[in-house]
Amino acid sequence: MSEPPRKPRLWRPLCVAVLLILGFILTPVAVLVTYAKTQVLDTDRYVATVKPLAKNPAVQNYIADTVTTNLLAQVDINAYVNQALPPQAQVLGGPMTSALQGFVHEATLRFVQSTAFERIWVGANRVAHAQLNKVLTNEGGAVTVQRDGAVKVDLRGVAGAVQKQLVDQGLTVAEKIPVDKVNASITVFQSEELYKARKGAKLLSTVGYVLPFIVFACLGGAILLSVRKRRGFIKAAFAFAAGALVLALLVNGARHFYLGALPTTVPQDAARAFFDTLLRSLHTSVRNIVLVSVVVFLAAFIGGPAHPAVAFREWWARTVAWAGGDADRAGWGVLSSSSWMQRNKRLLRVILAVVLFVVAFRWPHPTTAVLFWLAVLGLIGLIVIDFYGRQPVATSADEGGPPRQLTPSG
Repeated sequence: MSEPPRKPRLWRPLCVAVLLILGFILTPVAVLVTYAKTQVLDTDRYVATVKPLAKNPAVQNYIADTVTTNLLAQVDINAYVNQALPPQAQVLGGPMTSALQGFVHEATLRFVQSTAFERIWVGANRVAHAQLNKVLTNEGGAVTVQRDGAVKVDLRGVAGAVQKQLVDQGLTVAEKIPVDKVNASITVFQSEELYKARKGAKLLSTVGYVLPFIVFACLGGAILLSVRKRRGFIKAAFAFAAGALVLALLVNGARHFYLGALPTTVPQDAARAFFDTLLRSLHTSVRNIVLVSVVVFLAAFIGGPAHPAVAFREWWARTVAWAGGDADRAGWGVLSSSSWMQRNKRLLRVILAVVLFVVAFRWPHPTTAVLFWLAVLGLIGLIVIDFYGRQPVATSADEGGPPRQLTPSG
């Protein structure tokens, strides 16, 4: 008697589903934690992130307005103008005061648009980065957090440089400005919920470095437990990309929350520039994950039984045979097929994939362009493996005869 058919083991698909869901959920969390850790702990990375803000027109206008307002608040411009005008010209005091205020603003804006300001901006942020990791603990520094949840960047260094420029241009009243008392700071972020987030941020900072490994372990485990490994790769790629897309939606939603949380004194165009610049690496991470997922999906699909995949593989085999046949008939030894590569084609493909993965994983802050060119190098590597791992082609006794493909035994 034949044995009754075995019931399918339900634990494997259940474990695969659980691992895929965990990978999907943890993907945006891991990216967010990794972003926070790089911005807090990597000074060069942080400076590279904020450096473009020095050339953003909206930010320049915001800084110029803030510095001008705080500089002029330290002196009585009306009294200075009235003392400078004769009694019969006192009626011109109002227009002259406005003109003087405009002159100070233009001088400040010119300085903010100069390379000197960019150097001050970069230097100040580099020094302030030592205090950046204290933002969530409110321990002070050039970057501070106030009780209302406002994150501010101190600009007194810019005020001092502008004061010197005004004095050099003949505005002697600027000498009377006590720069050390100028409270020229700009608000980068404000949320009353910031203090409530500190406990969670501390916990994430403690365990954050292992989250990427957990994500890869979940997705890799789902692939290993899948009965059909190729479908496992496709499902893992989909879960990975879906988690990244969820992160993109969360970032876009946070952008609206961020703009609404700022005080009305902060210009919206400058606020958008701050948000988009500071979080641009998150968008890069989303693009990177989607690119990697697409590459994995295409690789798994092309190796599958679908009719388009089979047709592509047949076309590729004919193309390699045609190119290799021309090389063999021409007697180009450097382009001859390799019996060793024939025997180890699958192993070489696995080694190539592992090497590219390690390079991408170990690359410091890879951009989408870096991953794209790694994918191109991988494609070139596969072409080389297939070309040199082809079956050798021999011609018939008649040189003009058609080429024939040699089997391994022949």
